[in-house]
Amino acid sequence: MLIGEFQSKLTEGQRLAIPKKFRGELGDSLIITRGYEGNLVVVNKGQFEKLAEGLADKPFIQGDISETTRFLLSDAAEVDLDEQGRFVLPISLREEASIKNDVVFLGLLRWVEIWSQEKWLTHKSALKEKTVEITKRLAHLER
Repeated sequence: MLIGEFQSKLTEGQRLAIPKKFRGELGDSLIITRGYEGNLVVVNKGQFEKLAEGLADKPFIQGDISETTRFLLSDAAEVDLDEQGRFVLPISLREEASIKNDVVFLGLLRWVEIWSQEKWLTHKSALKEKTVEITKRLAHLER
């Protein structure tokens, strides 16, 4: 299970190291793509293939399907980790997530998110403010 928050830094060679705790679950061959909140999402190839299959089963002429496919796949990158769990973060994804130096990795059960530390602290603060509201909405959905 992928859980926890880990801090790291982007190296001068534009490399990031996946936290060791996550590597065992994810493996060495990963897909990184943009997330919906100005972050990046990391999954292993198997999970990404399931996502792609779900999109492929839908008619591509549907606007929401086309937009979602475009959003998730256009900047997606396959990365292979070196022996120390590092990979080069593509410039398009660095820019998408505003990553300059300090990063935060979040384990979220089946995937990992990568945030610029600044964006994550802002988002986390806003999330704390909305926790009660979100809980009420989720409780309402379960009925």
